[in-house]
Amino acid sequence: QASLLTLVIRRVISNHDLVQVLNIDRDKILSDFNAQKDLFYRVFPAQVDQGSKKPPTLDWMISRCADGARKTAPRELIHLLTSLRDKEIGRLELGEPPAPGEQLFDRSVFKEALSIVSETRYNQNLLAEHPDLKEILAKLNGEKTEQTVDSLAELWEMDRDQAVALAQRLVEIGFFELRGSKDAQTFWVPFLFRDALSMSQGLAE
Repeated sequence: QASLLTLVIRRVISNHDLVQVLNIDRDKILSDFNAQKDLFYRVFPAQVDQGSKKPPTLDWMISRCADGARKTAPRELIHLLTSLRDKEIGRLELGEPPAPGEQLFDRSVFKEALSIVSETRYNQNLLAEHPDLKEILAKLNGEKTEQTVDSLAELWEMDRDQAVALAQRLVEIGFFELRGSKDAQTFWVPFLFRDALSMSQGLAE
């Protein structure tokens, strides 16, 4: 998480005007992890979704940009930041009030920005690299985010062995995260791909 936080902070302090307005010491910030975290929560909201059981914003950003192997690529995080900026500018151009305090982004733009990242990652990366999976993945459109072997076999109209093999391939390319025990395995779609396929939270029946 430390390297990804530094990546975000480097983007923030690359803005000369912002550094001046917030009186930021670049060298001090980059040499101190705690100072980076303090600056992050100075310019980002504490949470995207408010509530005692909801994650802090940094954790939200990293987890939402992670693939099925729970790896968050820097390119996804950078794309999320640029999408946040574009969505926040759009808010202000519509005459909506700026984010509170010194925050750069209102909480409302985070999910909209993630949707853009999801569409790009799915269409321009995943499908471009694995075009033969397009039809199979399209059948997950509008479905639940957690699937069983049986639900996949029914959805894909194939026997269980074929469904297991195909699901395993989707695990290998990071589309699915394998969960559960060997006797009760489920295939979970990470947040990164959900918006692109209009999927809804929950376990398939």
